[in-house]
Amino acid sequence: MGFPFALGFVAGSGFQFAFAHAVGGTFNDGDVGVMGDPRKLIALTTAAVAQGKSEAFFRIPPEFHDRAAWDSRDPNEAVEIAVSTLRAYSPTLVVPLLPRAISYETLRSFMNSPAIAGHPCLRTRRVYADFETSKHDKRYWHDERAKAVWPVYAGESFDIWRPDTGAYYAFTQGTQIAEAAHIKWNRAPSGSPYAELPTVWRRDPENHPIHFPRIAFRDVTNRTNTRTLVVALIPPHVVTVQTAPWVLWLNPEHAKSQEAYLLGIMSSIPCDWWCRRFIEGHADQEAFSCLRIPDPSRQSKLSQRVVALAGRLASPDHRFSQWVRAVGVECGRLEDDEKEDVIHELDAVVAHLYGLNESQLRHIFETFHEGWDYARRLDETLRHYHSWATRR
Repeated sequence: MGFPFALGFVAGSGFQFAFAHAVGGTFNDGDVGVMGDPRKLIALTTAAVAQGKSEAFFRIPPEFHDRAAWDSRDPNEAVEIAVSTLRAYSPTLVVPLLPRAISYETLRSFMNSPAIAGHPCLRTRRVYADFETSKHDKRYWHDERAKAVWPVYAGESFDIWRPDTGAYYAFTQGTQIAEAAHIKWNRAPSGSPYAELPTVWRRDPENHPIHFPRIAFRDVTNRTNTRTLVVALIPPHVVTVQTAPWVLWLNPEHAKSQEAYLLGIMSSIPCDWWCRRFIEGHADQEAFSCLRIPDPSRQSKLSQRVVALAGRLASPDHRFSQWVRAVGVECGRLEDDEKEDVIHELDAVVAHLYGLNESQLRHIFETFHEGWDYARRLDETLRHYHSWATRR
């Protein structure tokens, strides 16, 4: 049987239904190529029932970005993955897109780290938005910046290691929106992220996360963009709409160093390479839940270095002064060359935390983005990678 599917369908629960439930056998062949809209990938998949196998398998070849690559493909270059393995990767059977067949071994190294959903150390939830751009919430928004007014953040309001681009969705009156946020917080239904917080703690309006720096990331994104997981520590006294979901910490007493650690991992090239294997269009709840985050308690020296590096990168001005004191780093803007070096070291340390060897780290840079000039960044990252190999 042959099935042509848009990538968005392959990356969602519809694919689980169509294949895992409709076909109980081995998926013998499949190709990924560009068809129709050149910005979208299409999965061309065939399926067959094989005798004597107890579960379904996917046979996944590498992706192709142009007709020449498609025409010169090796039909034998593919990876066979059991459905049970894919379920560990994603409960809804998101099929990873592999730049090359050997990419799967690098992917397996990431799988040694726990998923952020149910993480043993970092108890978090993704929050969809503080408020929405809907008609109901539009009463809070206006276009004038004045005293006691807060910015309303959308996805373009921040970038990696840039907490404020100055591109806001709107402005809002601070006292009014803080009160509205607190009411929403306390009315949270069961099953919502807020409902997992201690009730007594939620009653104090000063405890609401809008009063503190927090990790946000862009919802609208794509695996073919320059970066896919665009994340930042946004300043206090801003509110977000649905294009800028954020990370809620379920333990009110968590250390701020955990925030710096998670931010450092999520901002790294290795973590983004993982995201580029399955994100298409949105960094949604499933994408967030499937993030693999190394356990910081297992390699404390490396983890502490991530905290120091990410904490320094995340806090360019006085709005983060209380946060940096809690993390134990300095606050202020870094010069461009120093900032680049800190970012390179962070990528190297994160690679060690994921258990990546040198060849896997090279592979990540080589396959991260079509046509990008990565040579210098890779060389600098490898310099730090080798240095940390002797200090772990």
